[in-house]
Amino acid sequence: MEFDAFGFFISILNFGVMFALFYHVVITPMEEAVVVRRQKVTSRLDEIRGTLAAAEKLENETKSQFAKLESEKAEMRQATEREIARIQEHLQTETERDAQHLVAKTQRELDKNRQETLAALNRQLTDRAMERVDTLLSRAMDAQARQASASQVLGKVGARG
Repeated sequence: MEFDAFGFFISILNFGVMFALFYHVVITPMEEAVVVRRQKVTSRLDEIRGTLAAAEKLENETKSQFAKLESEKAEMRQATEREIARIQEHLQTETERDAQHLVAKTQRELDKNRQETLAALNRQLTDRAMERVDTLLSRAMDAQARQASASQVLGKVGARG
């Protein structure tokens, strides 16, 4: 076995050329692809972290707003109950006032009707009394005496009315 230095040198040279070609054609593009992929993954992870942070912030805001909603709901319920009580009181007061007004109006109308009825009855009684007086006087007195007596009775009735 003899050592072939030229063959060995060619093999080393061949190995060096193949390594240089392999390095530039395969290894460098693969390293670049790995770097690009790593950047994309990092970018996507940052994006996911940002989305997660935004979601957590939105969740906290939603919880906060929900808590505020419950307190606002309680305040609205209390305000509504106060308003209902105020309206009921107002309606009750107004109803009582209207009822008092209606009673007073009815009482005035009743008094007016009573006075009108009494006046009408008084007139009827006066007319009947005058007829009766006239009948009695016509039987008892002559025409002149009757006239004087009727004038005297009418004067008294007129003074009363």
